[in-house]
Amino acid sequence: MSKSAGCANTFFWKANQWVMIHLFHCRMILTYHMWWVCIFNWNSVMENLGLLHFIVLFSGLFAVTLILNPYWTYKKTLQLLSPTDWNFENKATENGKLNGETHQKKRI
Repeated sequence: MSKSAGCANTFFWKANQWVMIHLFHCRMILTYHMWWVCIFNWNSVMENLGLLHFIVLFSGLFAVTLILNPYWTYKKTLQLLSPTDWNFENKATENGKLNGETHQKKRI
């Protein structure tokens, strides 16, 4: 099954994709703002955050800003331009069967 379960040509599906891409861009702006606030209030951040909280905050912020948001935006843009449903992609076959497919025993 592909083309997003048959809904890829509908106005609702395309509008939903545009909204999601727009929201990913909005989330990018929010993460940039969070960096701005943290950098310009650096002394307060250092005084009030413990080491564990500091590590969690900045590793998460780093991951979302530089890895996750660009990847998600890229994937959603690809899905808008070339509609496929990744949940139902054809799996690579190996020896005439799908990867991960096992033979089921007949029950007597």
